[in-house]
Amino acid sequence: FNYMKKLLQEKKMGLAKLLSNNKRYVDDLATINYLYFHYIIKDIYPQPLEMERAGNNNKIINYLDLNINISDKGLEISVYNKTDDFNFHVVSLTFPYGNIPLEIGYNVFFSQILRYGIICTSLDLLTPHIHRIFTILVNRGYNRLILIKNLRRCFKKYNSVFRKFGIYDDSTIIHNLP
Repeated sequence: FNYMKKLLQEKKMGLAKLLSNNKRYVDDLATINYLYFHYIIKDIYPQPLEMERAGNNNKIINYLDLNINISDKGLEISVYNKTDDFNFHVVSLTFPYGNIPLEIGYNVFFSQILRYGIICTSLDLLTPHIHRIFTILVNRGYNRLILIKNLRRCFKKYNSVFRKFGIYDDSTIIHNLP
């Protein structure tokens, strides 16, 4: 805020406008439209605060749980999971025969399908995420038919979310499940 105020006082409207689209959540910051942000970080944030750039690609960035790709097609957004980048396996979904009630696993599946639908900008980006979580849960012992029922229930209840993909009938997605 203080830096932006200073820019306005110094009549640096162009830079102020470029930086006005920054997105910050706790300690994550995204600056999509200004390539030289790393040069002014020290003017904005105090010395003890370490800021580091994640990746060197100016067209593809990961921010929170989003993978943002600026391509010839426009802005393509998909799901990003930081744990996929770790060099070890992270268990993030429940097992059906543990201490956690079985319904929670199915409800997590439902909520993840909805989250993927909200985040992804195309069916080509959505489908691999659905297939991945579906496969993981089936391999862990969840009932395939109950998962499909939850998928259908999600598509029906939140049809306005999935309509952007041209999904008016869930049979295409379900038919292509692994």
